[in-house]
Amino acid sequence: MFSVSLETSKAIYLAILQGFTEFLPISSSGHLILASAYMGDEARNISFITAVHFGSLIAVILYFRRDLVTISGDWGKSLIKKQTVGDSRLFWAVMWGTIPAGLYGLVLYFLDDERIRSGLLLSLIIIISMATVILYFAIRKKWEYLRQAVYASLVMVVLIALALWLKEGLQSAFITALMSILFGVALWISDVKGKRDRGISSIGWRDVLIIGVAQACALIPGTSRSGITITAALLLGFSRQTAARFSFLLSIPVIVLATLSQTYKLFFKSINVEWDILAYGLVISAVTAYICIHYFLKLIERIGMLPFVAYRILLGIVMFYFIYSGALQSGL
Repeated sequence: MFSVSLETSKAIYLAILQGFTEFLPISSSGHLILASAYMGDEARNISFITAVHFGSLIAVILYFRRDLVTISGDWGKSLIKKQTVGDSRLFWAVMWGTIPAGLYGLVLYFLDDERIRSGLLLSLIIIISMATVILYFAIRKKWEYLRQAVYASLVMVVLIALALWLKEGLQSAFITALMSILFGVALWISDVKGKRDRGISSIGWRDVLIIGVAQACALIPGTSRSGITITAALLLGFSRQTAARFSFLLSIPVIVLATLSQTYKLFFKSINVEWDILAYGLVISAVTAYICIHYFLKLIERIGMLPFVAYRILLGIVMFYFIYSGALQSGL
């Protein structure tokens, strides 16, 4: 398998597109599908996608460098003292919140790589693990936790069922357009209905479970990783600023996992690498993503989520139009 050559001008455009859409709640995958309608396979150059994802990772780490140093330091102290220290809970929240997306990502990876038995086995392990958690809370009579665990389990079961049923169709333009609209509406509802009075210090196990499972949903194209995690956090009562910051921190392990997966394909599946193009993509996506994070956090309390909701709905409508006109293949 060899990647398609990518022109410098198109690489710059895709890097800017990735930088802006990775952290805004507007679906980077939807934009990539539209870009592929114009550029063809060039927009899916695996080596370039790896570079721009790494650029996004650099941006979020640089922006939150002080927070990350503090959180990691407090976590290290908490291990020594065997008690909560400062922001150590936030470290665990990010790590535990990554697990659902990581597991579901593995299921999709196995199915995409045609290792169906491995995908089925992992799916069974996930379902059994969730059932064990439910049983534990039922025995302990922790009804609130039980209810949330049941909801989370149902979502994971639906996600796994969709992956097994649709397989490649899960990545289709039709699904992407539909998810862009549906989760755009969900974002608007959460922004209107959410109390928005909680800070990051109040985050608990239930919040981590819900937001973590929500992040797993983002592996369905069109959902938007930042969009769905912010939606879940707002519904749980967190402020817009807190929801966005936690979403961005939660993105770090996920982007690391995605980048490692793409790097594996890059180096072990004979994919051609254009190092100059990759350098452009990495730098431009990093700068663009950094600017995007900065202004999003600065303006979010003032402008709210409605502009992004409107944009998502418009994006979905445009994609449906292109599907109807034949410019985009539905993929189902």
